[in-house]
Amino acid sequence: MTLRAAAAAILLLAAGGTSLFAADKNPGSWFRSDPQGPAYAVVEPDVSAVFTAAEESGVPPSLLMDKLEEGASKSVAPDKLVMALRAEADRLAAGQAAITRSRVRLAAPDDRSKVLKAISLLFVAGVQDNTVQSLLASSSGKRNPSDLVDALNVLVQIRLSTGLTDEGMQILGTALLRSGLARASFQALPGVLFNAAARGMPDETAAAVLADVLNAGGGILQMEDALQKKADTDTDDLTAGGAGQSGQGAQAGQGGHGRPGSVPTTPASTRSGGGTGSAGNGGGNPPGQSDTPGNKDHRKGG
Repeated sequence: MTLRAAAAAILLLAAGGTSLFAADKNPGSWFRSDPQGPAYAVVEPDVSAVFTAAEESGVPPSLLMDKLEEGASKSVAPDKLVMALRAEADRLAAGQAAITRSRVRLAAPDDRSKVLKAISLLFVAGVQDNTVQSLLASSSGKRNPSDLVDALNVLVQIRLSTGLTDEGMQILGTALLRSGLARASFQALPGVLFNAAARGMPDETAAAVLADVLNAGGGILQMEDALQKKADTDTDDLTAGGAGQSGQGAQAGQGGHGRPGSVPTTPASTRSGGGTGSAGNGGGNPPGQSDTPGNKDHRKGG
């Protein structure tokens, strides 16, 4: 059954309030009716407890049912399946809290489920809570739910395929969600960043260039042009810097020899140290690399 059909199913009235468990999307019926259910009967109380806590946090049970069915289909060990469900429930609950705090309007249950799935993947990729909330707030009033889902999924791809930090993710993601870039062009962004990395450009630098283009209303072609110009400028700067250092080294070397036949008036140790320093400075330093982000405790696993 699709998430839309599950959300539209008749809700059951339970003691203490209205339950979000649909008739065919609750763990109790799954344990009794699914062919895989008996193999996991030993952890049924633990699974039910996870679902109950998730329901209290506003998490659609259908999302956890998907995880339960996926794990069972792969014959995951019962205890590991419970751990995976708990981790997923934590991520989904954190995602629901971020949606609430950022005031993103997701009227349709299916839209909320898709956004929560995308947020969970961002957490798995190590993106922090405050970054996720900032991204969601950036989309408020700017993007429809489908745009938001696709943008978040593309940001997951970017995080997993680059060394982009949370700061870089926030800069690029905010610009993307506030821009007028067509949704059909979102999937091109990872490739654009890959091409920049192939030129030797740090991920943070490339993300900042893309963000500037998006903030100016540009598209994919403008991003490629801007990245090429940035790469050319950086190459020219490195070439000019290397030539300057080489020239200084040559001048220092000539000054240390003096006139033919003359006797140096400075100590040999001083002349030797100065000449070595000039030659050393001419080489320059290798370009640095961007930092790799850490992971938050509740986001890994699942």
